[in-house]
Amino acid sequence: MYNRGVRRYRLKTKGVNWSGILGLLTALAVVALGAWFWQNSVTSTPGITSDQGRPSLATTTPQVPTSTKPVAIDPSGSYRPYTSAQFANLPADAKVVLFFTADDCGQCTKTDIALSETADGIPAKVFIYKVQYGEAVELQKRYDVTAPHTFVQIDTLGNPVQHWRGSVDLESILARIK
Repeated sequence: MYNRGVRRYRLKTKGVNWSGILGLLTALAVVALGAWFWQNSVTSTPGITSDQGRPSLATTTPQVPTSTKPVAIDPSGSYRPYTSAQFANLPADAKVVLFFTADDCGQCTKTDIALSETADGIPAKVFIYKVQYGEAVELQKRYDVTAPHTFVQIDTLGNPVQHWRGSVDLESILARIK
């Protein structure tokens, strides 16, 4: 019987399904490009290597934050804005946490208020420093911080110990500190 309708052109030649092959090649190209972009978007920072986006401690030469004027540090714990001069006289066994925050981050504001209200409950030798995300670009690069509301625990030499997100109060921060 004669079909008067429009005939569909199919890419089949001698039993080969070209549509399927082209679809597979396109999918492979997308995956390869995605892997290439992901690999090239991970920045290399001193002291941190990336394992599937999660920072881990790497062995590098310690980089002590520089200071022009030493500031006397009270050995009792504290929550205060970050300045590099504060690292000059930290006790050797101090636990230091950098809290990267931004003014337009609602969760950061809640955490900042909670930390300010409970600052007297911070144990001795625990220091939490508030770092403005976007203003401390070198710290962000050094500790692989890509978003506000990020916490980075460092040792007194400035080497990273651990990196996390999501703590909302003093108790959850203290529970994470090693």
